[in-house]
Amino acid sequence: MTSYEPYLFTMQNGKRLIDRIKQYSHKLHHVKKIVNVFQPYYKNKKGCGIGDFIKGSYFLYQYCKIANKECEINMRYHLISTVVDIEYPEIPLHQHDIEMCDHKNFHPNVFDKQNIIHYMSTIESIHSYLSRCTIAHQTMYVYLTCYPLFTIEDDARTFIKYSFTPSYLIEHMVSSMLEPHRLETKTYHLIQIRCGDSCLIRHNTLQQNSILPLVSAIKRHMESQKTYILIADSDTLKKTIVSYLPELIIHDYAIAHTGEGVDQQSEGVVGTTIDYTLLSGALSIYSISTYEHGSSFSKWCAETYRIPYTCSFLKMNS
Repeated sequence: MTSYEPYLFTMQNGKRLIDRIKQYSHKLHHVKKIVNVFQPYYKNKKGCGIGDFIKGSYFLYQYCKIANKECEINMRYHLISTVVDIEYPEIPLHQHDIEMCDHKNFHPNVFDKQNIIHYMSTIESIHSYLSRCTIAHQTMYVYLTCYPLFTIEDDARTFIKYSFTPSYLIEHMVSSMLEPHRLETKTYHLIQIRCGDSCLIRHNTLQQNSILPLVSAIKRHMESQKTYILIADSDTLKKTIVSYLPELIIHDYAIAHTGEGVDQQSEGVVGTTIDYTLLSGALSIYSISTYEHGSSFSKWCAETYRIPYTCSFLKMNS
């Protein structure tokens, strides 16, 4: 298994990127604020999940800080807005006027941290995207899922926490789940399995020959005297894993993909937000993903709450 981490610059070795952003910001002199909008559909595509949106919001926060613009998140037109502790304002334009940015700024095969050639070209592509975005009342509305350009600082974490804090109801539900096990925040470790959209959206099940390697990977990671909670994008898989590893703690609730045009139901959005809250309260997170890029959902929650994080890729058959 292999761990995958995003490529991030420091402010020093990314100076050329900073200079280019500052240079382009003069073309945005009439823009005071840029808002990253989370909703199911956009002008050109279906939206991604909440993890990718948080990742893109980190990018936008760093971008706006360099460009001297205000930054904001708005989830008003997604059902997840009903389970967070903030009221997002209305957007003064048609939702489907917002275009999704297709440009990727993560190059996993670039290992030289002084080489920013690929990133200079993608920032130009992102600038091309921004030039097409709708502006209303000196506010630009975007949908970005790009990786952050630079290492994450605490002001960015505070921004994400404030913009996406689960509601009191969700916090209470999580506390009620932990209480029978005599657990509370920062008393457990968490294992996440990201099977992929075939399981989460189409409800496919993993083949039996994928189960034992998965169990083995989890078992190798676990340490005695530590308490582990297991979450997964398949309720059936959670129950199967626990039949092999009964010391794991699981809870039974529905979850849903928060993007890809999936028809949102309250129960599924609540379950997904419960998962996020459990992640945010863990002492450590170990993620196993069927995707080589890992799991944005757990990665960016771990980054936001400064939780030790390991993500491994394991090929699974569904």
